[in-house]
Amino acid sequence: MNNEQVGAVLAKIQTFDNRTIDKLTIMAWRDAIGNLDYQDALDAVSEHFRTSTEYLKPGHITAIVRSRRNVAAQHAPIEGADKSGAPRPVNMAALEAAWRDPQRWAAEIEKYNQQLEDAGFERLPGWMSDAYNVHTSTFKRDTPRAVVDQAWNVRRAS
Repeated sequence: MNNEQVGAVLAKIQTFDNRTIDKLTIMAWRDAIGNLDYQDALDAVSEHFRTSTEYLKPGHITAIVRSRRNVAAQHAPIEGADKSGAPRPVNMAALEAAWRDPQRWAAEIEKYNQQLEDAGFERLPGWMSDAYNVHTSTFKRDTPRAVVDQAWNVRRAS
């Protein structure tokens, strides 16, 4: 935030507790909360005065913004997820390396199924872990990524 924005945050605080604001106050608060988003800081001021009777300090604002970000991050879709929210395999490199080895392929698909279950999603379709089907079907010409993408398309269609 710039000095004007920090001053606006302090002006909002001042409406609640009648504190004195001067250039030194703005500079000190900018040093403490200047890294925060302006709207996040304003929202944190409102939340603080809604939920607390404590004298508001910069650390309160920082803590509220951090808490809100943590909550938002917990509910955000996983980066690299398909449209259903299922995460991409963390073991994609191992899947690619196991592509020509049916036993390793099945083991890596099982690891991905465990990742899906841990994230609260259903396992991949059974044909994915059946190495014989994968390696003798039309997929034998595809890459591991294409097969995983095909599984995701099946998941999205169901």
